[in-house]
Amino acid sequence: MDTEMHEEQEVEERFESSLYYLQSEKNVLKDMSFKEQETRVKTFLRNHLKSQNLNVFIGSGCSLKAIPLMGDTFKKLKENEKWLELGHFGGDSKNIEGYLDWLNTGIRFLKYNSLEDEKYKKLEESFNTTKKVLLKSIVKD
Repeated sequence: MDTEMHEEQEVEERFESSLYYLQSEKNVLKDMSFKEQETRVKTFLRNHLKSQNLNVFIGSGCSLKAIPLMGDTFKKLKENEKWLELGHFGGDSKNIEGYLDWLNTGIRFLKYNSLEDEKYKKLEESFNTTKKVLLKSIVKD
């Protein structure tokens, strides 16, 4: 029995630093035991995979050869599409998820405001172009 506990503890120590869950660029699992990390990640996945919409996690590094990191995709997009409405996501920002969320919020806000029709169209065009480039970045076999 003592040997089993020791082996389990060794396994836990080996994997302790392998789980991470980034939220707003901060590892929310830092300083937790492996068991606590595992429970937190399981709860997160269960809650999000129960929704009516299927969530797809792209760019975590798990599929790096098949799918480039989203930050790299965003950097290339900004280099090639200089006309995009970027707001505060210009420069070195790699946060394509935040950018798409910002665009979507602006589109919803301006949808019925005829005084901001040009701004609405630019946001919508930026959103559609970004989405298209992101989807194209996924290598298909």
